Amino acid sequence: MKRSALLVVVAVLASMSPVAVQTSLDPSGAYRCDGVSPDGKNYQGAVHIARNGDTYVVKWLTPRGVANVGVGLLSRNTLSVGYVGATAGVVVYHLDGNRLTGEWTDIESSGFVYKETLTKLADGEKISIPRGGPLF
Repeated sequence: MKRSALLVVVAVLASMSPVAVQTSLDPSGAYRCDGVSPDGKNYQGAVHIARNGDTYVVKWLTPRGVANVGVGLLSRNTLSVGYVGATAGVVVYHLDGNRLTGEWTDIESSGFVYKETLTKLADGEKISIPRGGPLF
């Protein structure tokens, strides 16, 4: 009896080998960025996300010409990105179709968290932001 129970346990454990979970979500592409800055003003910018192996390179261009660049990891439907540029910070986006809704903070935000939304551009679609020329 003990031997039969042991064989059942071994068979169950053998069938529980780790399985890599892959996601079909890929946020790569160009986006319009809309958010509210720490001073309470609405802002727009442009964001480009490119896959690099198992990570994503994210580049932001703001209306003042400030460029930030970051690297992110995708886990299920969440893209978490650390970035540097005018400042250093982190943003966490929730993927929802052609939109990414995010919360961000940086080292100058005094512990506050802000929101922004990325809306994916259609193929060939271009956006312009104040004082901006061709973006990508």
